[in-house]
Amino acid sequence: MFDTARQTGKTYELELEALRKDGKQVWIVLRGETVHNRQDRVIRLRGTMQDITRQKQAAAEIKKSEEMFSKAFRQGPMALTLTSAKTQRYIDVNETFERFTGYSREELIGRTPIEVGVWADSPQRANFLKRLLAGDAVRDVEFRFITKSGQTRVAQTSAELIEIAGEPCVLGAAVDVTDRTRAEQALLESERRFRLMSDSAPVLMWMAAPDKRCTDFNKEWLSFTGRTMQQELGEGWTEGIHPNDSEACLRAYTKAFNMRQDFSMEYRLRRHDGQYRWVLDKGVPRFLEDGTFSGYIGCCIDITEQKEAKLVQAELGGRLMRAHEEERARIARELHDDINQRLALLANGIQQLEQASTLRDVKSEKAQLHSLWQISSEIATDLQHLSHQLHPSKLHYLGLPAALRGLCHEVSELHKIEVECIVRNVSPDLDEGISLSLFRTAQESLHNVAKHSHAHHAKVELTCNGNELKLQVSDDGVGFDYEQTKNLQGLGLISLEERLKLVGGRLSVWSHPSLGTQVEASVPVPTKYAKVA
Repeated sequence: MFDTARQTGKTYELELEALRKDGKQVWIVLRGETVHNRQDRVIRLRGTMQDITRQKQAAAEIKKSEEMFSKAFRQGPMALTLTSAKTQRYIDVNETFERFTGYSREELIGRTPIEVGVWADSPQRANFLKRLLAGDAVRDVEFRFITKSGQTRVAQTSAELIEIAGEPCVLGAAVDVTDRTRAEQALLESERRFRLMSDSAPVLMWMAAPDKRCTDFNKEWLSFTGRTMQQELGEGWTEGIHPNDSEACLRAYTKAFNMRQDFSMEYRLRRHDGQYRWVLDKGVPRFLEDGTFSGYIGCCIDITEQKEAKLVQAELGGRLMRAHEEERARIARELHDDINQRLALLANGIQQLEQASTLRDVKSEKAQLHSLWQISSEIATDLQHLSHQLHPSKLHYLGLPAALRGLCHEVSELHKIEVECIVRNVSPDLDEGISLSLFRTAQESLHNVAKHSHAHHAKVELTCNGNELKLQVSDDGVGFDYEQTKNLQGLGLISLEERLKLVGGRLSVWSHPSLGTQVEASVPVPTKYAKVA
């Protein structure tokens, strides 16, 4: 223990660990000196004792802190440097900086960045150092570094002035952002190309962020609406939607965003001249490489002319269909009121002649007259049936339910097929166009049943549920493979589909070999036509 004592002349000093009376260990320093007599012999010792426990603990903490700093400095994930503020020479660098630049610690210590070639001497670097020496902490400044292999890298650098052993030093930290910078430059270039392309496109284009707010519009959109980019951004574009279309449009837009799905919708958008134009708006979601949803991109095209053309076509189709029905009705009246009546008179006259001929008992004459009477009766029956097919008078006078029941009875009698007819909650006062479309559907379907199905039983069911009329015609016949023959369907089904489209309805067919066939037509109708059963 006394080997650690230091002798300074006749004075001694000793540090040792002692145990106090309360059992606590403390560090003390003993300082003493010898007292000599005239013969220079030591006659006694005298000295002092000082508790230095706190100083020892503080020194230990400092040492530990220095070790931790040194470890963090050396092994930190950021590139760290320590340079002299006066000479700008490297005092120390960590392993990350070595990997970043390609230079070893030994190649850097004692040299300046310019001497090594890591930094180029530039006004940016001079301003950087000037700010540091003025006491400012510099944050997130981008510098270009040159590695040992000659590559140029970009680092985001922060630095501040600190003091070590009384000397001002610069502690710098850098992060390699080369890849990020290149990606940002590539993105900017991509956006520039996209902007050039979108502004050259003859369609209205838009982009939206994940929060559903629009972030960009192309030149064609702004030219169409006559508004500025600032007016359209966010939710500003919705101001141009027709008030009657706004709610449905925004509902479809929000639903697609929430489900991250493609969408397509039609609405009216106000043009720069105040006129509302129909547009078809299609949007698709955008995702980053990691799958993160980043919003939508979409485009609109003006379809006003197409919409108007379809309306004209539909109106023309309806007029042709009505003219067709009016012509059929006229022919039916002619057949029934003129030709059929005359044939009936002819049949009656022949019958009377036949009865008169029995008085003379002329067999051959009687047989001939009977044959003529039979032929004229058949013609009258056929003409009456044809008249009904051309224009069902029951439909006009009694309504759809009664006309359907009559049709089912006629088919059953004529073709010897059991035809069941069920009508639920349907008023006889339906719109004429709806009634005629559904009647023709049932007529054509039963005709196909009689001609092709070899069925023993058929069922016609007409029901009204809420605002929809539904007609089903089914049979237990041989059926067919509908998927293979749907592209070869005859004019009958095509005509029915067109009829139903004119009244907002739709037609569907289901069939399978040996399982029969079902034809279903549905038409929307106002609730006033529903009838309580």
